[in-house]
Amino acid sequence: MEFSDYEVIIAANGRLGVAFALENSVDIILCDIIMPVLDGYATFKILSQNPKTRTLPFVFSSAKSEITGIRKSIGLGADDFLTKPFSEADLVSKIESRLF
Repeated sequence: MEFSDYEVIIAANGRLGVAFALENSVDIILCDIIMPVLDGYATFKILSQNPKTRTLPFVFSSAKSEITGIRKSIGLGADDFLTKPFSEADLVSKIESRLF
């Protein structure tokens, strides 16, 4: 799938996302906090402890705009946070600010 000239891979749950990131070359991860099987925080923990993925830019997204969720995400070491709903321009801006 493509989005704004970027190749996008979508994982149905956190466990599949972790497996994909560990087995393939990715440039950035956009991860929802609330997901089946493995939530975003657990996904981040696993990826941040692996030498292959620990330096990947990681952006959390959630419909929850509570300041505690944003603080927790950044406190864990995530690079950024997007509150849903977000615009295409906001998403592209976050991606480009982390990649370039």
